[in-house]
Amino acid sequence: MQACQVGPSDEWSKSTRDGYNQAATDCAMNIQRVPAVTMQAQIDAAQPDLLEEACIAAHNAYEQAAHEAGWITNLQSRKPWADVPEANKIAMRAGIAAAIALIRKGDQP
Repeated sequence: MQACQVGPSDEWSKSTRDGYNQAATDCAMNIQRVPAVTMQAQIDAAQPDLLEEACIAAHNAYEQAAHEAGWITNLQSRKPWADVPEANKIAMRAGIAAAIALIRKGDQP
């Protein structure tokens, strides 16, 4: 996706007083046309078994790395994955699903 690039250097904005504002508006409208990838869509696109396995691995690795680094993690989530609060699991699933989507994107030619 190309970034919006508008400003005084744009020829169009130089030629009209409202050119800059119009260019910014056009850019914003184009961004709105790009379909959003929601957190739930990323979770749904990941294979459920793979996603859950990856979440467990990431959770355990994070807790272990934090302990080794002397970082004190949140008491509510400092427990086995099965006992982690659902809100924390949802956030972890979203993060891992985004990582899986990024890895899959890299696998495409």
